[in-house]
Amino acid sequence: MLLRLALIAVVLLSLAGCRSRIISQVRARASFELNCPEDQVAVADFGNQLGAKGCGRAMKCSDVPFAGLLCQEAPAAAEPVRDAADAGTAAPASL
Repeated sequence: MLLRLALIAVVLLSLAGCRSRIISQVRARASFELNCPEDQVAVADFGNQLGAKGCGRAMKCSDVPFAGLLCQEAPAAAEPVRDAADAGTAAPASL
């Protein structure tokens, strides 16, 4: 029983280390592709995808087994959505 718990702990720790390596790779790649200093790139982990945002641009990446890190630039963020109570009082957005 103790051996089984130790094995589970080793597997979980190795998976955690692997995920932090992937996050680090996404940050470096986003810095290059978004033309943004690495210290200004924020990475969010969404489980099966990672998102990176910096210098007003964004990208999403997936770690695909046997293919590596696949990334693409995400569309520009839209204006923040206002809730229904504020919709009638806010000035219309200019195009």
